[in-house]
Amino acid sequence: MMVAAAMPAIADPLDHAGLKTMLTGMGYTPKETGVAPAQLLEINVTTASFNVPVGLEVSGSGRFVWARATLGDVGLTGEQALQALQSNARTQPVVFWLTSKNQLVIGMAIDNRDVTPEQLRFAIDKIAVDVNNTAPIWNKPQ
Repeated sequence: MMVAAAMPAIADPLDHAGLKTMLTGMGYTPKETGVAPAQLLEINVTTASFNVPVGLEVSGSGRFVWARATLGDVGLTGEQALQALQSNARTQPVVFWLTSKNQLVIGMAIDNRDVTPEQLRFAIDKIAVDVNNTAPIWNKPQ
């Protein structure tokens, strides 16, 4: 006779307040930069070359925590856009995308189940490193 094992308890998904508490507990000073329903928290991360404002938010569905850095309207050429897309293969799970307002963004989604400070730190650090490493693509002199 086979006995089913008990399912492990799953922590509640993070909400905006929980995300802010976790970031504060990690030593960051999150700044509120958005309003409901797009409540965005921003922290600053310093790399060798950049001060990277990393935005974090719980998705509208609550299924994901998004971490991202908006690089701005960098005016990518066709070749630069292709290079950014090709770099996604090297930087994944961090990827580039363009917003509807032509802002270049780099970031990743984290499954909002049992999110730990270690997972959040990985995402934040990975984005900062990838901003630095991909700068030759998007940060070209005009």
